[in-house]
Amino acid sequence: MIPKDVTDLSVEFFSSILECPVAAFTVESVSFQGNCSVVNRVRIDFVGGLTFPPRWLYLKFALPASDGETRNVSFNRKLLLEAGVYRKEVAFYRWNRNSGALKGVIPEVLYAEIEPEGGLDHFLLVMAESGEALN
Repeated sequence: MIPKDVTDLSVEFFSSILECPVAAFTVESVSFQGNCSVVNRVRIDFVGGLTFPPRWLYLKFALPASDGETRNVSFNRKLLLEAGVYRKEVAFYRWNRNSGALKGVIPEVLYAEIEPEGGLDHFLLVMAESGEALN
């Protein structure tokens, strides 16, 4: 099962995808948010004080089914699912990770997974900090 939001994250998850032992992590909100997803920044602290680029990662999750805010998230999410937007986005990042066609243009993607559950597509992209590409 992939993490659906920041509450599902663990040091085991990060250790697995980074193939390096993670001691702790800190999640921060970021100022840029889209209408299609939720983005967070994560600081990684490695076991034994290892330094391993990247120290910061960006996480991109599917919109929640509802967030109680004024924007109509459930309506947006329904349209996104019907159009297959999340599946296409994950496929694009997987393609780029394997081909390297846009290396240096878009952030390096360390993890790109999608999981259907009860008619909802949950996805997670984990991207390395890459300067201007995410700022």
